[in-house]
Amino acid sequence: MNNFISDAELLARADLLRREAEQLLETKGLLACFVDCVAVEVVGSVTTNLMTKRDIDISCCFDPFKPGRLIRIGEKITQRLPVGRMTFINPSITPWHEYRIGYFCGLNIQETPDVQWNIDIWAYNKTDFGVALKNHRTLAEKLRKVDRLMIVRLKSSCTVQSYLVYAAVLEHGVETCEELEKHLRNDSG
Repeated sequence: MNNFISDAELLARADLLRREAEQLLETKGLLACFVDCVAVEVVGSVTTNLMTKRDIDISCCFDPFKPGRLIRIGEKITQRLPVGRMTFINPSITPWHEYRIGYFCGLNIQETPDVQWNIDIWAYNKTDFGVALKNHRTLAEKLRKVDRLMIVRLKSSCTVQSYLVYAAVLEHGVETCEELEKHLRNDSG
């Protein structure tokens, strides 16, 4: 828990992380590695302005849809940025959480000894890309109606995936760290 960080510091950190993410995407050339995609869009906490850690989610679309195309994007990223780890998953072959479509590439970028980024790339065919973007935009709209500070506080208080925090807030009315902890205990048990 971040009991020693003020609300102002939490929001300032979220704003700083978003600026750093935008710099990595634009200035340092991460988005330039997606030039061969039909479409690419940054999604997740960068676009919802709910960043609590150095994590960027990117959705992209290929046509034709082949796994080698995502692997080549990963290779381009390794040529531009200091990648320490790259993971490729095809969930249609190896089921992974609730994901069953598209391809996933996760990268760890070690920008400096103290600054590490996790980049999650989700690749889809045209139809699934449209569905994924619609789902992201629907979630983002719902999150805009919720107190930003509350969500940043909740996300900062635990290590679970963001979508679990969002579901707890949007579907179960969770508002405090204590309620989130109780919800997560009850949900997993």
